[in-house]
Amino acid sequence: KSKCQNLKKKKKKKRTTNLSSQSYVQMYIILRAIADEPDKPPITPHHDVLFRFGSWCYSGSVQLTPELDLGSVPHIIPALRMQQARLDFLCDVNQMPTNSPFTKSMAYLCRIAPLVEIELAKAE
Repeated sequence: KSKCQNLKKKKKKKRTTNLSSQSYVQMYIILRAIADEPDKPPITPHHDVLFRFGSWCYSGSVQLTPELDLGSVPHIIPALRMQQARLDFLCDVNQMPTNSPFTKSMAYLCRIAPLVEIELAKAE
């Protein structure tokens, strides 16, 4: 066997999952800031973030407050928009890496999105 054939066998294929949908989607997924010490609140303002823009996913670290809650939402959205340029292209949504910390959250949101759409339509 040639060296090229051996290299092809050694190369592990990256495992991915298809999280595409029929709808146009924009979403942010923000991970909790990591605490410096266990059982203590985080003090770092840096959060890992995924931004899905249609079928493209971007990720990186942004600066927000160490702890986030629903009351933070009006401040989070403008802060994220201002820092979007800091995010790097991660993947197309139909090839989302299964080992990404964002994959389970995005898969959950994709599963419940049709139910949310129905409830929003009822509320109109």
